[in-house]
Amino acid sequence: MAMIVGVLGIQGAYTRHVEMLARLGNVSPRTVRFADEFDDLDALIIPGGESTTFTILLERWGLRDRIIAFLNSGRPIWGTCAGAVVLCSRILDRNKEVDIKPLCAVDVAVERNGFGRQVDSFEADVKIELAPGGSAIFNGVFIRAPRFSELGKAVKALGWLGQEPVMIEHGNALLTSFHPELTDDTTIHRYFVGKLADAKEEVV
Repeated sequence: MAMIVGVLGIQGAYTRHVEMLARLGNVSPRTVRFADEFDDLDALIIPGGESTTFTILLERWGLRDRIIAFLNSGRPIWGTCAGAVVLCSRILDRNKEVDIKPLCAVDVAVERNGFGRQVDSFEADVKIELAPGGSAIFNGVFIRAPRFSELGKAVKALGWLGQEPVMIEHGNALLTSFHPELTDDTTIHRYFVGKLADAKEEVV
């Protein structure tokens, strides 16, 4: 049976995530927008967009509590760029805490637009290490990308831009400050689906 991976479709490049997931096989991607569409999902992706708008819409559409319940169920969740901001424990802007309530899925502070504004967007090699002793280079697309800081002890870095972590994992949550869906490389999507498969095996 295909694994059902939801992509939150309220803003951002969510269709690109759907397209990447459709290439993997044994995955049924689904765009979700409403609280009653989460029940049969095996995993969830929160894509890029604008973090303030995200948090407003989550509250307005009754999605905040639904996503927190999803997290607490142990099912995998992945946030890219603004999605990573929403899932962190503290949101900063120019090193000052902002009045936005994150979902606290990962014990990390996130600096919004930490790599610069839209005009500062860039592509760069990201070293990823998704298995012990194995590393690869991934083309990272950084658009108004956040920076991760104050990583909690249980947070594991999986990808680096130079020496700086740009892909992290904590329990069932994965965060990337860049946009893997804007490339043709399915490596990180495959990793996330593998994480989902591992979670299903643990339940069994």
